[in-house]
Amino acid sequence: MDRKKIIRKYTKLLIPLLVEELNELLEKEQQVEDPDEFRMLLRMDVQHFDTLLENITPLIQRQDTVMREAITAKTKLQVALCYLVTGASYRYLQAFYRVSRAAISSLIPEVMDAIFTYLETILKVPQNNEEWKEIELGSRTRWNFPGCHSAIDGKHVIIQAPPNCGTRTARELRDKYAEFFSGAGAVSWQNRMIS
Repeated sequence: MDRKKIIRKYTKLLIPLLVEELNELLEKEQQVEDPDEFRMLLRMDVQHFDTLLENITPLIQRQDTVMREAITAKTKLQVALCYLVTGASYRYLQAFYRVSRAAISSLIPEVMDAIFTYLETILKVPQNNEEWKEIELGSRTRWNFPGCHSAIDGKHVIIQAPPNCGTRTARELRDKYAEFFSGAGAVSWQNRMIS
């Protein structure tokens, strides 16, 4: 009887450690051996992920306590990006990343705030309501997209340049490659890249 209690006690202690080690091995394997799978899961390649992680880690990293280890900044970023990409429920994320739903509900806004703080230094973000209203008005009147402030994406899009705009070389490239361009960035209603 005492032996069973001892085994249960050590099993409860060892299983979380094994799960954590397996998750770390899986992440490393996913990043190194299959970067395409990593990109498909988080919609970003390993280099961009590492850059983003490096820049927001000071904002989201917490210290370990005597009671428990803190969730790593890497795990927080992965959970938040997976949530944004898939729209998965907190229950799914809890099972996939082994983080409680309560922690997920607080870490997603925390990570989003950190990403916004970091991206403010890179992207030109309107600073007051008047600037936002001007952008929305332009989007509504020129493109018939009410409520749209700008677009950020990284997809193939068909581009129709306004008349007397752009160079002949750019148009030839566009025509040569079936009128598809691939890019990522923010575009205002005036067809100007913000980033």
